[in-house]
Amino acid sequence: RLKDWRTDEGRRLGIDAALLWPMKSLKRLSRCPECADEEMDSEDVRRWQRREFEDDVRDALAWG
Repeated sequence: RLKDWRTDEGRRLGIDAALLWPMKSLKRLSRCPECADEEMDSEDVRRWQRREFEDDVRDALAWG
């Protein structure tokens, strides 16, 4: 679900999906959704990514 979110959002915004959220972070979240709070502070996730997409990522986690 997280990968689908990233791909769909990239298409919608017309940008490379890799810019939206790091795949390393999505993989960790898929293995441990309850670790989302810690993951949001990961050095892999930039502040602007967190500011713009944290809610979307959390929604995708809840949906899955």
